[in-house]
Amino acid sequence: RGVYGTGRAAILLCIGHGSGNEKLVRTAARLAAKFGSVWHAVYVETPQLHGLPENQRRAILSALRLAQELGAATATLSEPQEDNAILRYAREHNLGKIVIGRRQHRRWFSRESFADRLARRAPDLDLVIVALDDKPAPLPNRTPDARTFGDKWRIQIRGCLVAVVL
Repeated sequence: RGVYGTGRAAILLCIGHGSGNEKLVRTAARLAAKFGSVWHAVYVETPQLHGLPENQRRAILSALRLAQELGAATATLSEPQEDNAILRYAREHNLGKIVIGRRQHRRWFSRESFADRLARRAPDLDLVIVALDDKPAPLPNRTPDARTFGDKWRIQIRGCLVAVVL
């Protein structure tokens, strides 16, 4: 079942379990205002995410609360597969645009991304991908190594000898 009529401009925001949800919420609110459309914000809790740390749970609830304050209908969905839950919700509520966040880094071993799965399974829906601010943590200040050049070499040679003996 596809999206029909006025639902083409209606927006579904997918709140993730990582950082950057406030930016996502504000972006979706601006899009909804621009299109003059309704919008929904959902979080999908999968079995793998049941044990999230308390601070992440609070951040998710805070994002849902912000979305509600900015005019969204909010919901928390429980489903083993995030993409199934999102697509079912979008179709049931006639929401034609799905807004998701994108991280800068991708794991080299990851298969298909969440965005790829949504695009493949729902070519009739528009997918809006928002770049999230993934700022790497600053490196700690290192104190200068007080060992002499000879001491450093001796440590290296000992390590090599241990490796050869083992």
